[in-house]
Amino acid sequence: MKYLLDSVIVIDHLNQISQATDFILQNHSNCVLSVVTRAEVLIGVEEDDKAMVMALLDSFETWDITKQVADKTAIFRKTYRTKLPDAFQASLALHYNAILVTRNTKDFKENQQYFDRNDLVLTPHTKHFNHRSRTYCHRTSL
Repeated sequence: MKYLLDSVIVIDHLNQISQATDFILQNHSNCVLSVVTRAEVLIGVEEDDKAMVMALLDSFETWDITKQVADKTAIFRKTYRTKLPDAFQASLALHYNAILVTRNTKDFKENQQYFDRNDLVLTPHTKHFNHRSRTYCHRTSL
């Protein structure tokens, strides 16, 4: 089974949130990213940390958005008024029969009836960490 890491999990890892880091360390070989996660993570990276973060992101397989995923995303977005990036994440997980790893329970767990899968979403932790900016702490390795 593949684990599609949502942006918040990768960002939490970069901010040294142990639950996110532990999950990634224990499951790294089965973890994948989407192009959505990659873009969202890169938004908050300072130039000094860019090489380190790029190396981390490059250590994961990355899934692209296909026409089929885009079509599923449109239906999900229209039906549940979920933010477009979240709808892409859910649709990618469905398309590849993966588990979406996130702490965003609002947009995913409440809409699992759409997915017809009770195991689509995994939340290694749900505590919301108050990040003052989108700049991440410097984490040198996994």
